[in-house]
Amino acid sequence: MREPPAKTSYLFDRGQADQERLIRSSEALRAFASEGCLRAGLRPGGRAIDIGCGPLGALIALAELVGSDGRVAGLDSSGEALALAHAILTQRGHTTVTLVQGELDTVLTAQLCPPGPFDLAYVRRFLVHQRDPADSLSRIVRLLRPGGRIVAHEIPPGSGYPALTPRVPALQRVDELVHAGVRARGGAYDAAHRFAEFCRHTGLRLLGQRGFLPAVEPVALLETFQSVLRSLGPGMIAQGITSQGEMDDLLGELDSAKGAQYTSSFANLYIEMIAEVA
Repeated sequence: MREPPAKTSYLFDRGQADQERLIRSSEALRAFASEGCLRAGLRPGGRAIDIGCGPLGALIALAELVGSDGRVAGLDSSGEALALAHAILTQRGHTTVTLVQGELDTVLTAQLCPPGPFDLAYVRRFLVHQRDPADSLSRIVRLLRPGGRIVAHEIPPGSGYPALTPRVPALQRVDELVHAGVRARGGAYDAAHRFAEFCRHTGLRLLGQRGFLPAVEPVALLETFQSVLRSLGPGMIAQGITSQGEMDDLLGELDSAKGAQYTSSFANLYIEMIAEVA
């Protein structure tokens, strides 16, 4: 396999507030991760890995699906995030999860196998941060058994979501800034639109794609996007993508919007890919 491409820098600041945001997001998306992995064939006694799991990821969903006879691994580059994941898993009695600190590009297969080779690999908002997602998928394939499957969940740019009725323009602007920040760092900001391309390049068989649109309480959505903005803002100001003035205006608009009455509320649109190793 060729040398890994130069890595992109992570968009967010990895501070405590952002880790808490990721944990809340993982809890809100657990049912969608479970449904996707069930459709991909993960069953009791199976072996699964969450790559880029952060402080929780889909680890609980995977552990529940494989049960006491299965095994789950979580791979992440952040020791702080994995310490949080370990504490949550221990508190909830999940003892079948192995956590490994490392990068997909450099981790040794022996560090993950056993518990692999895996029946399934799960990634959420991971491909978007890769300079070469097809290369990253090729590296994931090396951790899977023949016929193993990959489930990926990514947020497409320009979808019009998240959305509240009545509309809050600041939500779309923050979403635009997130994708602009990923693009400026060399990431695949449009990864959700390119699943078929990635599969062709890696020899994976694309089994299916679908979208899902989580519902969310309006105030929780607005507070989440304030947290996103505070986490990514300083780095994006330094890159010239936004300004302190725009940051302050967006935070103020999101704060003022908490007092409105909404008739509908949707979080980010996700696109799911299920692909199979030949």
